[in-house]
Amino acid sequence: MIASLLVETIASSGRFPAVIGPGSNARMDLALVGDIRSFAAYREASAGFGQETTKVRVVLYVRLLRARDRSILASREFSAEAPAGSGMANVITAYDAALGTVLRDISDWAFTQAQAAPPAR
Repeated sequence: MIASLLVETIASSGRFPAVIGPGSNARMDLALVGDIRSFAAYREASAGFGQETTKVRVVLYVRLLRARDRSILASREFSAEAPAGSGMANVITAYDAALGTVLRDISDWAFTQAQAAPPAR
């Protein structure tokens, strides 16, 4: 699901001539791969019961690869937190906010790194 949202975010930026999702057999110059490091709702250890102190944290680690030889051109960890308050609806809203921030940051970074990447031979 996160991979699909990242593809959508990057494609909607309009900065790449084409964006394809995982599992495609299309020929590509660059590939973006990553790992979920954290996707969690948590409460500070010092927070008392019933206090509206729930937070959401999203951390993704991504690598930009040259598709031809799978060599890593750049890598970086992206993270964002959002206050969630109390209640499931607020937690979902916080996940949307934190994930949205991370996906936009990855899209911006991927564009900058792609521009700096050596041309494919």
